[in-house]
Amino acid sequence: MLNQDRIQELVKSGRYDEAAELCREEVEREPAKSDNYLFLGRILMAADRKREAIRVFSDGLAFEDNAKIRHELNQLGRRRFRIISSLSREHLLNRILGKISHTLKLSR
Repeated sequence: MLNQDRIQELVKSGRYDEAAELCREEVEREPAKSDNYLFLGRILMAADRKREAIRVFSDGLAFEDNAKIRHELNQLGRRRFRIISSLSREHLLNRILGKISHTLKLSR
């Protein structure tokens, strides 16, 4: 069972790696429980590890639909794909084609 008090204590003291490790142990122990992914993702966000948090949230949703995880992902605002993957996201062609794609509601 997830020791939320201990994890909150670690997070408040800025010991994010230790808190994340406790959550990872719970994910390994109970991989189908999406709340474990939710807690881990939130810790990673607090540690300014957004990309890793998004991956963890997505993994949690793969096991179980969780409205709180979906809310976290919506708050983060996922970026859309690059139209031309060989060009940077900021390249003029990707920016223009991305806007056109979004307007036409095209997706990959």
